[in-house]
Amino acid sequence: MKAALGEARKGWGRTHPQPMIGAVLVENGEIVAREHVSQSGSRGPESRLFESLGRKPVGDASLFLTLEPGSSSNRLDSGVRAIVDSGVRNVFIGACDPVAEHENKGTDALKELGIQVERRILIDDCEDLNLIFNHWVKKRAPMLAAKSATTLDGKIACRTG
Repeated sequence: MKAALGEARKGWGRTHPQPMIGAVLVENGEIVAREHVSQSGSRGPESRLFESLGRKPVGDASLFLTLEPGSSSNRLDSGVRAIVDSGVRNVFIGACDPVAEHENKGTDALKELGIQVERRILIDDCEDLNLIFNHWVKKRAPMLAAKSATTLDGKIACRTG
């Protein structure tokens, strides 16, 4: 999952308004493919990962995702469809989709189709990865930070001191 987090961070500053997502495919203990959301509006990393691999995953391949795969009402859209079509039977997910209408739908769809799913892998790191996005989705307000220089007694001095 740490490799998937590293992959997701490559999208820093380019994915807004989408979250950063990393995907890593492991076969026989070796990472064989990596993808991330590279820009806003791009396809999910799951479908691009299998496309870049250029073949079906072999053996007991495992897919690691920092955020659960997307799923629409037909439950076989986007990331879920790519995973099902690839033949991967083991999926490890860091964080659930923070959007209430989508939360757990991708995970549930995979489980219904017989794919082994483990969730909450390095969940704190995966949620912190998209801290600003998650805050916006849940609060519908921007995340703000303020910085000030104060004296030891808590006063703010004017420019002349």
